[in-house]
Parts: sequence; C-alpha cells; structure tokens
Amino acid sequence: RGPATADVIYGTEGAIVVEPALAEPPRTPEAVAAYRARVLADRNLRGLVVSEDGRAGAIALKLAAWADAPSAVTAIERAARGFEGPEALYLAGEPVLRSEIAATMVADLQRLVPFVVLVMLGVLWASFRRARGVLLPLAVVLLSALWALGTMALFGQPMTPFAVIMPVMLIAIGAADGIHILNAYNEAAARGGTRRQVVLAAMREMASPVVLTSLTTAAGFLALLSALIWPQRSLGWVTALGVLYAMALSLTLLPALLARLPLPKAPNTPFANSPLARALAGMGRVVAWRPAVSLGLAIAVLLGFAAAVPGVRIETQPDEFLGPQHPVIRAMHVMDENFGGSLQMAIEVRTGRRDGLKDPEVLKRIAALGEFLMAQPEVGQVSSIAKVVMQLHETLRASDPAYYRVPDDPRLAAQVLILYSGDLDNLANGDFSRGEVLARVRDLGSDEMIALVARVQAYLDEHFAGEVEAEMVGSVRQFAALVPLISNSQLTSLALSLLAAFAFVALMMRSLAGGALSVVPLAFTLVIAFGAMAAGGLALDMATLMLGSVAIGIGVDYAIHFISRFKAERARGDARAAYDATLRTTGKGIAFNALALMLSFGVLVLSQFQGNVNFGRLIVLTMAVSAFSAMTVIPALCMVFNPKFLSQATWVERASRAPGAPKEHG
Repeated sequence: RGPATADVIYGTEGAIVVEPALAEPPRTPEAVAAYRARVLADRNLRGLVVSEDGRAGAIALKLAAWADAPSAVTAIERAARGFEGPEALYLAGEPVLRSEIAATMVADLQRLVPFVVLVMLGVLWASFRRARGVLLPLAVVLLSALWALGTMALFGQPMTPFAVIMPVMLIAIGAADGIHILNAYNEAAARGGTRRQVVLAAMREMASPVVLTSLTTAAGFLALLSALIWPQRSLGWVTALGVLYAMALSLTLLPALLARLPLPKAPNTPFANSPLARALAGMGRVVAWRPAVSLGLAIAVLLGFAAAVPGVRIETQPDEFLGPQHPVIRAMHVMDENFGGSLQMAIEVRTGRRDGLKDPEVLKRIAALGEFLMAQPEVGQVSSIAKVVMQLHETLRASDPAYYRVPDDPRLAAQVLILYSGDLDNLANGDFSRGEVLARVRDLGSDEMIALVARVQAYLDEHFAGEVEAEMVGSVRQFAALVPLISNSQLTSLALSLLAAFAFVALMMRSLAGGALSVVPLAFTLVIAFGAMAAGGLALDMATLMLGSVAIGIGVDYAIHFISRFKAERARGDARAAYDATLRTTGKGIAFNALALMLSFGVLVLSQFQGNVNFGRLIVLTMAVSAFSAMTVIPALCMVFNPKFLSQATWVERASRAPGAPKEHG
C-alpha cells in the first residue's frame, strides 16, 4: 500500500467509487496536480501514505510468514535503490530492524575481536616483557572464548547484539588469572628453586584466589538468568561457562606449560622504580597514615554519587541501543516527522457478536476513541473502521462535511460498508465481530510512553466496560510494560550478584566479615557507576542493564586477590607493613589486570551499537573504581577494625598444609 496503490473514495451521482489513487502514471502537469489533489483530499490517506504537506510518501509492505526477513529486506532495498533519484530513501519496520542488527553484529565481531586481541597483547607485553608472559595468558583466553562459542553452537544459541560482546569480555576477563599466576610465578622464581618448586609455590599461593574469583565472576554472570529477555539470559550462562573454562585452563594448562619452560634467567624490569609503583606507594602512604580519614573521604564521595542515582533513566526504545545515527533510527525519525509516528498502538475492540461493528452505537464509541487518541500530543494518526464509515457517509451526502459522522440508522451504517469495495486490512475481521483501532505514536521516552499508556487504559476502562470490550496491544504497550520489568530485573540481578559474591567469599574464608569486606568496594563501584550514568544522561537500557552483574562479577576479583595477599602478609607483621607488601606484589597484578580490562572493554567504543559503546565506557569506569577502592577502602577498613578472619586459614590453605598435601621436590 502506497501513494499510487492506496484506495481513494469519492462519490458520483449514483455510486460510491473506491479505486486506486493512481491508475496510470500522470504524463502532464495537470494530471500530476489532479493526482496530488485527489490523494491529499482523502482523510484516510493524508498522513498515512502521504505526508500532510505532500512532500513525502510511504509504501507499506507485508512480508509473507514464510519469508526470510534479511534476504527479503536486501532484495527490497536493492530494488528500491534502482529507482532512487534526488529524493532520500529510508527503510523502516521490524524486518528492516532485524536485518540491520544482523549485519551490524557481523561487522562488530570482525572489528572488535582483532582489536581486543591487539590490546591484550600490548598489555601483557607491558606487564611481563617476555614471550611467555604474552603467549601463555593469550592462549588461555583464546581457548576459553573458542570453547564458549562452540558451546553456544552446540546448544543452538544464536548470536545476538548482546552476545557480540561475549568474546571481548572473555578475552578481557580470562587474562586476569594468567596475569596473577605469572606475577606469583615470577616472584617465586626470584626467590630461587627448581621449576617444580617455583610452579608449586605460585599455584599454592594463587589456587584459592583463582578459584574464588572465577566462581564469583561466574556467579555474577549467572545472575543474568533473572533478566527479562532471553538474549541476556543466554549471554549470562555462556559467559559464566567461558569464565569457568578460563579457570580450568589457568589451573591446568598454564602451570603445565610453565613447568616445561626454563626458569627466567633474570628478573623482570625492576618494578620498584616504575611510575606505577611510585603511584601505588604514594597511595599506600596516604591510606596507612590516616585510614579513618581515608574512609571518611570515601564515604563523602559515595554519598555525593548516591544523590544522583535516583536520576537514572530507564529506556526501552531501540534508539537508545542502536544510537541516533543508525540508519533504522534515522528512518524512524522520518516516520515521526512525516507520518504521525514510527510506533504503533493497537486497540482491539471485541463486540462478541456477528456484525457487531456495524452497530452505530459501537461505531460511535470507536469514533470517540479515535478522537480521544488524536487529542493526545504523542499520537499522530489514527485508523479505524469508524473513520471508513464516516468518510463513506460523507461521500454519499455529496461530500458535505456535516455528514462526516457515523449514521444513526443501523441499516445505513451496514449499507455503506457493503458499498465499500476496498480492503479493510486489519480494521475488522471477516464477520465484523471485532476490529482494531490503529494509532501511530511518535518515538517517545519511557516516561512519556508510560503516561500515554496509562491515559489510554483509563479511557478504555471507563468507556468499554460491558459487552463491548477493548484491549490495548502493540509495541507501545510492550515498551511501556518493559520499564518496570527492567527496574525489577536490575534490582534482582544486583541482589543475586552481591549475595553470591558475599556467600562465596564468606564460605571460602570461613568468615562473614570477610564476605562483607569483599563486597564493600562493589557497593562503592555500583553507586558511583549509576550516579555517573545519571549525571552523564546515560539510560538504563537493554545493554547497560547488564552493568551491575558484570561489574560485581569482575570487580570482586580485585577484593579477593587483595584480601588473600593482605591476609598472608598480615600473618608476618603489622597491618602497615602488610599493606605495603601487598601493594608491591598483588597491587601490581591488580593494577595491570585493571588496565587490561579497561583497555579491552574500551574497545567497545568502536561498536556500531550505541548500547555497547555506553556499556564499554561504564565498565571502564567500574574497573577503575573497583581496583582503586579494593586497594584503598579494604585496607583502611582492615586497619581501623582489624577483623579476626585475617588470622584464620581458608579451606584451600588448610588443604595445602594437610599431611597428604604435595611436597616440593626438585
């Protein structure tokens, strides 16, 4: 249906004529003017297939149920471009949206994965300056990513815009275990010993943190199983499995390879004099000097960001994820400007009886509903069977505008519909027992959409109670209904992620205080991240909805590694000495790991999905805050309160000291 094929209605002396707007192409200026006047004079076409000013036209196509949408869209666009002249051509609609998303996903994968591999190569080289320091962790992350993708294929999980970031996340996250293990390996090698002794010493130190951080990270992703849409649930369990793959490889393949390689002939470039070491040492002196003051400053920052958190917007519209410059979104804006809106609200009217829609009283209620909808500023155009009847009635009365109304005589209302030879499309079913009122709605923010749906629902509840029922359906209602679901999903996933992190750490450290201490930096991170979202105008949408679970799952690693090393150092001396030693050792690994993650997730700014770009930026922020708070807030709390669990052994440490534990042999 378009400007040439849509039916126009007009009357003659003896009949109502319904015919295509354009029987043949106009060949003279007079014929063009007549065609233009005929189309613009038709109330049912103006604003639907031609814009009010006559400068834009719309052609609506309906794909067959068996059609392959991407192939059909490609063929339609190719055909349309062949007729393109100086006019701008836009393609919009759900099949176009799906096709564009599929093409963008392929382009994103081809672009992002090589970039994140290059970034990881650079970070690993900067960290270790040796081939083994680059190749071994990279082998672990690439294998875990490949195994995760293979698992997706094995279980028939399709790629989605969210799954595009899964390889990026696994490459970034999977390197963390390798960085910490190699860091411990280099420290053990510097102390001396055989290859076996060095590897066993490194793994004895790192087994507990690696297992614990991997389990908590996997639990953070599994919290996405509570998400409201299945692509996020799929991303959650597949990424969690990929994290566990990386853990298994780090605990088996990595030490096996290290045991076969010769020990480093010389220590790495001295870390003590590097800018990073000096920065960590300076930070440590400030915190150790006044731990209570440091806590007070951290709390003040937390409260400042917390004040902004209520301003976080929740958006369900595709333009939040795709971005305003995406071709589909630009086409939607054109529809908004010229054809009353790019979204559709449908209201199904059910009479419960054959020919119920021909009843003048029912038609008048439908017409009144249409007038109510048109009075809403968000609605640009309304179609209904009542409008068709009103136009036919007017045409029968010599096009007198006074008769643009539903006739009172039931027989006349039925007769005008019999006279109508056009297609009623979705406005009525075959026996006229039910029909639909279709309203085009402009692209709205979620708050505006919720308000519109509430007003329309209140009208339906008041005017369609009884025999004639009306129910709102369509994309507008769906988008509005998603908003509270997103809010609830975010709260649920955050609660599950925090609870899982707390439970794992508390169980393995045999201390509730240890579990609580590990989630303190996470609370700081979440508050600052959501406060920054509100301040920066970023919405909580389908992509950023994953932020909390991912930030908790990854960020808890820093807390676990820091607490584990600080706990071991605290057994050898006082808290300040333990803090200094932890910063010089594990602090280095945390800093490099955070840098690796920040640079790797920063690659997402190259994505063609605006949602992934926003997600990448926010994850970079959360990694920086998580690492910094783990190395400042945790030691400040430990020095102020001196929790008892610091002197207790974890179950892994107890197992390693048990009589049957492996001994070191040359």
